[in-house]
Amino acid sequence: MANDPQDSPQLPEEARQRMRQWLTSPGLRAYLDQAIDTGRRPLRTGPYIALSREAGTGGVEIAGLVAKQLNWDMLDKQLLDFMAECYEMPRCMLEFVDETRANWLHDVLSSWLDSQVVSHEKFVVYLERIMFLAAMYGRIVFVGRGAHRVLPRPSGLAVRLVAPLEFRIARLMSTLGVPRKTAQRQIAQIDADRRDFYQRYFRHATSDAHEFDLTINVARLTQVSAAELIVEAFERVDRENSTPVSDST
Repeated sequence: MANDPQDSPQLPEEARQRMRQWLTSPGLRAYLDQAIDTGRRPLRTGPYIALSREAGTGGVEIAGLVAKQLNWDMLDKQLLDFMAECYEMPRCMLEFVDETRANWLHDVLSSWLDSQVVSHEKFVVYLERIMFLAAMYGRIVFVGRGAHRVLPRPSGLAVRLVAPLEFRIARLMSTLGVPRKTAQRQIAQIDADRRDFYQRYFRHATSDAHEFDLTINVARLTQVSAAELIVEAFERVDRENSTPVSDST
C-alpha cells in the first residue's frame, strides 16, 4: 500500500463528531452527488489547504501542526473512515486501494468474485465526493490523494513537501528503526504507488511544480518552521485574494 509507514493521528472526538454530522447530512450529500454526477461541481468551497508529499517528508506531522496553528481539522486516513460510513463501503478494502498502484486484474476479478471489494475507479469517485463534502464544511487540511486537483483552487492553497532522497531515507530509518535497505525500499514503493495513482486518475505528474502554490524542501526547515511557512502563505493568499484589485491606469 502507498501510505507512509506511520500512523495518522486520530481526529479529536469533538472534531470527528462535527465532521460526521456534516458529512452525513442527507441534503448536502444528495446535492453534491447530483452536482458531481452531472458535471456541475461547486465553484467555491470553504477554505482548505491541500498538502502533497514525497514519502518520508513528515507530511502527516506537518499537516497536523498546520491544522493546530489554524485551529482547523486535518484529514488523512480519516477520509477513509468517513467514506466507509457515508457510502457503506468496507474500510479494509478502502485501505487496500488508497493511493496504490492501479491493478486491473484486481479490479476486474473483484467485481466478479466479491461485490464488497472496492475497485480503484469506485474508490476515486467516492473519494472525490467526500473531499467536496469536507471542503464545503471548510477549514480542512487535506493530506495527499490529489485534493488540489479535485477541489476549486481559488478556495485553497496547494502545497508540495519534498526533500533529498538521503534525508528521507535517514528520517525513515530513525522513525521506524529499520535498516537502510528497508527504508529505501519503502520510500521507492510509496512514491511509485502515488505516482501511478495520480497519473491514472488525474493525468498529471505528482512532481509538476506548476500544480502547487508552494513547494517546501523540508530538509532545510524544522517541521514547526515548515508549518508556520504554510500558514503564512495561506493567510497571505487569502488576504490578497479577498482584497479588490485597484485600477492603476
